[in-house]
Amino acid sequence: MLFGAHVSAAGGFSNAFTRGKDIGATSIQVFTQSPRAWKPSQLNGQDLEAFHSKMATQSKSNQILALYCHATYLINLASPEKDLYNNSVKCLVENLKVANALGASGLIVHVGSHRGSGLEKARKQIAKALKTAFGLVPGEVPILLENTAGAGDTVGRSLEELAMLLGDISDKERTGVCIDTQHLFASGVSFSSKENVESFVQSVENTVGLSAIKCFHLNDSAVPIGSNRDRHANLGAGEIGKLQLAHLVGYKKFSSHHAILEVPGPHGKGPELPDIKMARSIAKLGEKIWS
Repeated sequence: MLFGAHVSAAGGFSNAFTRGKDIGATSIQVFTQSPRAWKPSQLNGQDLEAFHSKMATQSKSNQILALYCHATYLINLASPEKDLYNNSVKCLVENLKVANALGASGLIVHVGSHRGSGLEKARKQIAKALKTAFGLVPGEVPILLENTAGAGDTVGRSLEELAMLLGDISDKERTGVCIDTQHLFASGVSFSSKENVESFVQSVENTVGLSAIKCFHLNDSAVPIGSNRDRHANLGAGEIGKLQLAHLVGYKKFSSHHAILEVPGPHGKGPELPDIKMARSIAKLGEKIWS
């Protein structure tokens, strides 16, 4: 895998490249706007020009190879509340506009919770929302649906649910999946052996398909397997541990995927250089396991 990190875009999106480079990341993820506010990002021409200039420089140095955007957490495309759903669709459109302007490799989205209204109704809403966004924002940036830890009425808690959502969307070229390792573990999936990983990969092939997985969020878990809670931990310091992560990270079919760290980091402010180094050491362990 290629190891990246979620970094701050404070002071302008172009600053995210410097922060990523400083910690040795090969890909970066940024929020397209405040993760807990509806107000869209004010992306001005000067910031965009500076961003693309740095992106071109980074591309030549072959360090930062990809940028991913993460949509705000407030979006709930499965909500039975009309106002919340409408605000979520508008926010999704604005997030996709920014991701498109930045030339991102994908916009990662939590689709939300149906809050008791049922999965079937939520599926129709989600498909309609994505169709609206693609219609209003032409381009090639895909929307990547992220798996959830399975709490409450969240949608996307299993590969089967993600496959249903992807199947409802006609524009296959602009959709995909981001797999979060902590969410996967919290929803009951183990990586404790090569057999477990092969079973997981077989499940992927039987549902969303391997080609649908565009990237990973690489996180350890602060909660036990099957707990259905979204609680990230630093790599090797949680319930998954280095050995389990190595089984997944070292799997050859995932070797070219970007794995973005969303861990607390040594100072609680996000991934730093030691976290990237830990990811690479886990990858080396994985290579030995699978060799």
